[in-house]
Amino acid sequence: MRASALILVLLVVIGALFAPRTDASHVVVPVDQQRVVYVSPDYAIFIMLSDGTDRDRITTGAPIGGVLAQPLLQETPRFTWPTWSPDGRRLVASRFSDLGRRQVAALSLIEPPSSEETFLQVSRRGGVDRVADGTFHFPLWSPDGEQLALIAPNDSATALLLSVIGGDGGTVGITAGAPIYFTWSPDSTLMAIHHRDRLLFRDREGELFDAARPSIRYRVPAISEDSVTLAYVADLGDGEELVVRTIATGEERGLIPVRTEAAFAFSPTDTDSLAVVVRPSQLPTSYGGLSLVEVTTGEQRMLFDQTVYGFWWSPDGTKIALVTSGPDSFIWEVVDVATGEATALTDFIPSTDFTTYIQFFDQFALSQQVWSADSTAITFAGRMVVDGEEAPEDVAWVLDVTGERPPTTLADAELAFFVPTGSGPR
Repeated sequence: MRASALILVLLVVIGALFAPRTDASHVVVPVDQQRVVYVSPDYAIFIMLSDGTDRDRITTGAPIGGVLAQPLLQETPRFTWPTWSPDGRRLVASRFSDLGRRQVAALSLIEPPSSEETFLQVSRRGGVDRVADGTFHFPLWSPDGEQLALIAPNDSATALLLSVIGGDGGTVGITAGAPIYFTWSPDSTLMAIHHRDRLLFRDREGELFDAARPSIRYRVPAISEDSVTLAYVADLGDGEELVVRTIATGEERGLIPVRTEAAFAFSPTDTDSLAVVVRPSQLPTSYGGLSLVEVTTGEQRMLFDQTVYGFWWSPDGTKIALVTSGPDSFIWEVVDVATGEATALTDFIPSTDFTTYIQFFDQFALSQQVWSADSTAITFAGRMVVDGEEAPEDVAWVLDVTGERPPTTLADAELAFFVPTGSGPR
C-alpha cells in the first residue's frame, strides 16, 4: 500500500473513532455496576466490575497501521496510563516495549471490545524527558469527546510538545517546552494552558492568546463547571494571589495571597466554591491544609487543617477525598464539605505509578478518576497497611468512603481508576 493511501486509511479510522457520541440522559450508575480499569504488573490493561467480578483484558497488541512504528512491533507490547473518553467507550494508553531509557513509545487509541490499536503519536528512540516518572504521554480528552489534547515528545525528541488531535485525525502543535499544564473548559470551547510562567488561552477557532499574567506559583488553571470562571495565580499589583477571572469579560478578582505555591479546583456542582491548598514553604512536597473559598465574596473556610498531598472532589460535590500523612505511610481520608467531618479510611503505600498520580494530582484528576460516579467509593493501586504491616504486593483496591464496608481487593496492579459511566458531553 502506498504511503499516501495508508495515511488516508488511518485518517478515516481515527475520524470514525473520534466521532462524537452523545447521551442525553444522565444516570448515576451504582458503584457495584461500575467498572475499574487497572494496569497489571506486566503492563497489560484490564477492566472489571468494582466488586472484583467480570474481568476482561483490553490490550493484546494488535495495532492498525503498525508500519508507522516498526520498533514497537518487534517487542512484547506493554501498556500504561489508560485514559478514557468522557463517554467511557474509547481509551488511549501509552504503549512501549521495555522500561529501558532508549525506547520507542506510542499513544494507542482503542475502542473496546475490539483490542485493535490506532497509533496517534509515536516517539523517536532517544533521551527526551518523559512527562512525569513512568509517564510517556499526558492525554486529556475534551469534555465533548471530539478532541484529544496531548503532551508528548516532539518529532525531533528535543522537547515536550502540547498538541491537539481533532476528529479528522489532524494534529496541531500548540506550544513546546516543559513544564506544561492545561485544562479544558467543560463546554470544550477553551483551553487554559500554563506554559512555564505564562498563562495562554486557546479558543474554539484554535487562536492562541497570552493573558499577560506570568506566575510559577501554581500548576494547573481551573475552570468552573459552567465554563464562566477561570482560576489561576497572578500579581494584580499587591503581590501574587489566587485570582478568578470572568472568561467572557476578562474581569479579575484577587482572593487569597500565594507566597509559595497553590493548587485548586472548582466544585463540580457549585460554581461559587473553590477548594484550595497552599504549600507552607517552597521546600515541602505537601500542602498545609485544605480551604474552601467562595468565589463571589472571597470568604475562606478551613475544611481540613492537616498536611495534604492531594485532593479530589466527589462527583456530587458533597465530599473531598484527601491523601494525608501518617507516621510511616499515607492515609486516605474523606471530608464532608458541609460539616468538615473527616473519615479516615486506610493507611497505605501507593504504587510507584500511583505516587506519580498523587504528586501531580491537580493535572491527573482531570484525566483519571479515583471516585465512583455515585460518589460512594474510591479506587487506587498500592499496598494496604494494617496494624503496621504492609501487604506484600501492589493491588487495586476499592474503598467504601463511609468506612463501614471492608475494602475490596481486585487484582495485582500498578494503577487503578474508575471508568467513566457515559454521562455524555456537558
